[in-house]
Amino acid sequence: AKEGEFRRDELKRMEEEARYCPSPYHKSKPTPGLTAPPAPRPDKTVCDGLPVTRSDRSAAELLKAGFRRGMVSTQRHGEWPQNVWAVDTDAGVVYEAQLSNRGRGVYHGYPMKRGDFFVDFIGRAWRGRGT
Repeated sequence: AKEGEFRRDELKRMEEEARYCPSPYHKSKPTPGLTAPPAPRPDKTVCDGLPVTRSDRSAAELLKAGFRRGMVSTQRHGEWPQNVWAVDTDAGVVYEAQLSNRGRGVYHGYPMKRGDFFVDFIGRAWRGRGT
């Protein structure tokens, strides 16, 4: 692997060990797993009502899929990538997960705003990497 890139075995381990924990800043309603009251911020996107919040398509599954496809940033914090990206292809929503606890591999995630060049780039990369 090039400098900053993660090896396949590292990504596999992270897929197994990483955990998702919702952030109150991206919620306007109580959500399973949320450890603090919802506290949406005007500068943050809100996940409420998106398919990822339903049990049939969980955020944790998307996080694992992002690792599986190698959709991770080269920026590291300890042994973990700063960001992981995933696409809910059914809903057409691109998500970014951000490392919340580097000691435990905990991430929170949020939908990215449509129309941004980087969102389109992530969508194309996701399709190009298969399952």
